[in-house]
Amino acid sequence: MATSGNQARLWQELADRYGRTVADAFMAAIDDLRSLAEIQRITAAIETGDIQAALQALHLDPASYDRMLEQIRQSYIEGGRTQGGLFPARKPDGTALIVRFDGRNFRAEAWLRDHSSQLVTRIIQDQRQAVRTALTEGMRAGRNPRNVALDIVGRVNRVTGKREGGILGLSAPQERAVASARGELSSGDPRALSEYLTRKRRDKRFDRTIQK
Repeated sequence: MATSGNQARLWQELADRYGRTVADAFMAAIDDLRSLAEIQRITAAIETGDIQAALQALHLDPASYDRMLEQIRQSYIEGGRTQGGLFPARKPDGTALIVRFDGRNFRAEAWLRDHSSQLVTRIIQDQRQAVRTALTEGMRAGRNPRNVALDIVGRVNRVTGKREGGILGLSAPQERAVASARGELSSGDPRALSEYLTRKRRDKRFDRTIQK
């Protein structure tokens, strides 16, 4: 049987490996959403104040996260197999102890299916709320509709040809943090700019420019 130290190491390695693959699959889903978002339809919807039409033009579809769910399924199965391998090879009476994780077991599949469905539902609901808030505030402030649309889906990087930035992929609280930081940067107020410099997740490459 593996020692507690070895068990901790195995679980950490598993978490690190699948944490990266799940995160990569999530970002791939967001890239796909950005590329398929219909900017002209979103802009037109903002101009007419039709938030529902703008949301529809983003195509926030559960199927977008299929690749992420597959990585979660793989991590679930690997976790079960890892746990099975941590049991002792023999029972107290000396007979062999065989432990296998059956990823096709009805209860195992049902648990994974239910939790995966709930996860994607929460992600989409949170993103819809974040987008709805950004749209509402953009229209209320009378901002340029296309700029509001680009703030949501991101702007094309001329080097990579891919959209970057935007609030797609952010939770509602994260979108609020982004909006607050944007307000500080655009205020021109030295106190607000100084407050921005206290944000831990800011892009520090621009600190000197902001300080000036």
